[in-house]
Amino acid sequence: MKLKSLVLAILVGSFANGQTVGPIELTEMTGYGMKKIAESPKKVFIETFKVNYQIFGENQESEQGGRVMGGGVRGGVKVKLSIGLEGIQEKALIESTDRIYKEFLERLKKEGYEIVPFENAIGLKEFEGWERVKGGVASKSQYRGYVSVSPTGYEYFVKRLNDEGKERGTFMDNGAKVSKELDEALVIKVTITVPFCRDAESTGSKLLGKISKGIVNVVMETGLGLGNALLRNSTIPTLTGASAVSVFRGGKKMGDYSTNNWLLKEEVLIDGAIEKKKFSEGAVADRDVFGSDFVTFQLFSADNIALNKMNFVKVDMPTYQKGVEMGAGKFLTLVVDELMKYSNR
Repeated sequence: MKLKSLVLAILVGSFANGQTVGPIELTEMTGYGMKKIAESPKKVFIETFKVNYQIFGENQESEQGGRVMGGGVRGGVKVKLSIGLEGIQEKALIESTDRIYKEFLERLKKEGYEIVPFENAIGLKEFEGWERVKGGVASKSQYRGYVSVSPTGYEYFVKRLNDEGKERGTFMDNGAKVSKELDEALVIKVTITVPFCRDAESTGSKLLGKISKGIVNVVMETGLGLGNALLRNSTIPTLTGASAVSVFRGGKKMGDYSTNNWLLKEEVLIDGAIEKKKFSEGAVADRDVFGSDFVTFQLFSADNIALNKMNFVKVDMPTYQKGVEMGAGKFLTLVVDELMKYSNR
């Protein structure tokens, strides 16, 4: 698929306490057959709705030891930097997810869409053998450092759950097939990701470390936002982990389908909820360039160094909730605006 940028709106929201959210800009992953959705029933099935909240982040760099040019040896170095949120409340995350979902449904209904209940998907051929999952809980099994939340009272299907509760999906997206079985109702999948920290070491610093050999540095910065990047260790295909909305329609004839995706072009910053701060940890490898003389040989020895540092930043939970809900609400509003350009043709 071809990517194209859509500068839909520059939205900056502010609260009385000075908190700001934005700007927001979307990228549309150009799909196929979207003009045809105006011919389909105005019904929507929300196959996926998930918000991923980061509560813990980490980054690490390492250099292997070995011989040094010109003589001697250098020990290995490993630096790991971790940051956690202090004061985060899982109950509050579930409440925010519920409100974001409710607002999204209300907007779709306002545009004339009927919401297809989960019960209508039970027994579909496409979900045969799949496992049924209930929302309203905070799962720590999906991505390292994140809790994943679907709305209270909401249910969805996954291909399977492993022993740790990690969700597994299909290799190819099944949205169009599900739509076809639901008489061409639009199938929508929503993922919103809320990171609070990221890698902040400059390209020049990383390059210097590689040239210098044995100098390892890790830099991270904090700042709440809506993420636009895929999460690591994702086991479900398509756009899992990024803040994205995917839409599918499946027709009765072979090759008759519609699909499109809207993503955040850039990370959306949410000010005021946590402290913006940079954390840096580094180490220099132990070196032995002189060695120790023995009768028949010279022995070189250098210690390996491992540095593991944990930090915490405090979160203002009410401000966190307001910011995330406003940012997610604006994002989903822009997506619905774009969807209606096709639906109302």
